[in-house]
Amino acid sequence: MADQQGVREYIGRCARSAGIDQLLDERLTTLLAERSARNPRRIKRLVNGFVLEATLNPMWDDFPPEAVVRTLLLQYFYPDFYRMVAGAPGTGTGDVIAEFRTYRQVRRLLRAPDPLPAAELPAVTRFLREHDLPEQDVDPREQTLSRLERQLPSGFPEMVTDQEFTSLLDGLVALDRSAELLRRLREGAALPADVQPEPAPYVATAAAHVPPPGYGAPPTARTEAPGLLLRGVNILWVDDSPSNNVPLAGRLRAAGAVVRNAEDSDAADAALAVEPPTLIVSDIDRGSNPREGLEHIGRVRREGRYTGPVIFYTGRVTPERRSVAEELQAHLTNSAAEVERLVLRLAGPDSRFR
Repeated sequence: MADQQGVREYIGRCARSAGIDQLLDERLTTLLAERSARNPRRIKRLVNGFVLEATLNPMWDDFPPEAVVRTLLLQYFYPDFYRMVAGAPGTGTGDVIAEFRTYRQVRRLLRAPDPLPAAELPAVTRFLREHDLPEQDVDPREQTLSRLERQLPSGFPEMVTDQEFTSLLDGLVALDRSAELLRRLREGAALPADVQPEPAPYVATAAAHVPPPGYGAPPTARTEAPGLLLRGVNILWVDDSPSNNVPLAGRLRAAGAVVRNAEDSDAADAALAVEPPTLIVSDIDRGSNPREGLEHIGRVRREGRYTGPVIFYTGRVTPERRSVAEELQAHLTNSAAEVERLVLRLAGPDSRFR
């Protein structure tokens, strides 16, 4: 493996060749080196990807080149966070970047040895209330912080100490017209080809996908017709915004599954009464209740109306949600590719549920 200085020099040469050397500051260079495992091929592909994306995607015509660089670094190296930024299904949090930056401020105040400044107290208590923690829970502060972090996306406590990540995010927010950029990302701007979720095993082809840095090797291509692997699988998909799931549901149908949509718990209960599904895919944040999906599956389990596999598909994965999902013997993910893998494992030809 190349030494650190050699890797940095290589990044500099690639950036100069691509004409983006002025856009990679010290922290971005460090991020690119460390997160690409100092792999020259990954580094070169990513640098070239900046140029291709800026050239081919008309979205970037309205933004400076640095916006392309920072956004793609976020996509490649922090995909879970990017999925929340870009409006993954069921995120239910609004502006996740603002939430993270406020959390960073609140965390600093709660960890400080001095009493909370009076001027900061309203912002802290408001943030706690937004995450189901009452105002009186400010003390003891370490316990408050621990309870707060159970309600936040799982990666926040690690990312807040990642200087490359926080610098990347702060730089993105500081760009001219950053509010417009983030609005477009939240509306679901398309991912570049290299960062599309890897296809499920039943739809993979030998040349269909080249994974981005940090991803595993693409699944082994199968020779069977896609419709064979999920034939006979009946999926009940509960989500109050089914349009979010059209591409993923379409891939499951192409593999032979029957996918029925239910937009609320009552519709799901009616579908369960007619025909028990092989598998349920459910959102969590539904309507005015940020826990409706969890509570609905809890009722169904307790009443014995459905005992099969459940996948919670949501943009917001928190320790508290993960704990409840485990109690319900359900899976939890914010990745479309992971949903596909889980469906194949839980309901495919080798599943005990078939």
